[in-house]
Amino acid sequence: MRLIDTIRKEMEATIKLDRDYEEASGLRTLARVYYRAPFFKGGDKHRSIELLEDCLRRHPDDSLSMLYLAESYIAVGRREDARKALERMLSLCPDPEYDPELADNQAEARALLTKELRSGK
Repeated sequence: MRLIDTIRKEMEATIKLDRDYEEASGLRTLARVYYRAPFFKGGDKHRSIELLEDCLRRHPDDSLSMLYLAESYIAVGRREDARKALERMLSLCPDPEYDPELADNQAEARALLTKELRSGK
């Protein structure tokens, strides 16, 4: 928890230098900080959603951003939006450059669909 502010500053610097670096990884990481941080350290699930939606506008086939966005949607009660994001991710075709990551993300998406969305929680 003590590194939250440092990570946030570093990701903000990365975004200022190149918002699209490594498929907007700075935006995605900053979004994850907002998602994971407690409210008293600046955590904000809605801000996480805004940043992840920006990532996906820039890189619409980024499976990790889709997975994180679905988790953020679930956290704020937007279950139907989460389901759509996960189903879209499951329909992605493998890219040779990111095939292992996509397979891992799709496995997590299937588990999340089963656990969080289809169980009626």
